[in-house]
Amino acid sequence: MTLFVQVITGKVVNEAGAREQDARWQRDLRPGATGYLGSTWGTTDDGRFVATIRFDSADDARRSSERAEQGKWWSEMEKDVSDVEFDDCSSVLALLGGGSDDAKSCR
Repeated sequence: MTLFVQVITGKVVNEAGAREQDARWQRDLRPGATGYLGSTWGTTDDGRFVATIRFDSADDARRSSERAEQGKWWSEMEKDVSDVEFDDCSSVLALLGGGSDDAKSCR
């Protein structure tokens, strides 16, 4: 199975705002995200966040990032997070059939 993952980390400035932006992305932008397979993200007790975004390929991830609506959405998300770092992972070992979107909140 070929898989490409973006790992995004940073500090949460406004957790409620970040969660609302995630919900807005899922509702409004996800339908046009070619090759998007799913994502999992969460926050730590000290206010950091980690997100893993799965795509079919690096090209699909790039096309998603280049969409005008994605750029506009990210400019809003930046109000809720800081010190963000993006890491692209093209050598991914998919265990147990790949990612699952069945993760639940532990809070």
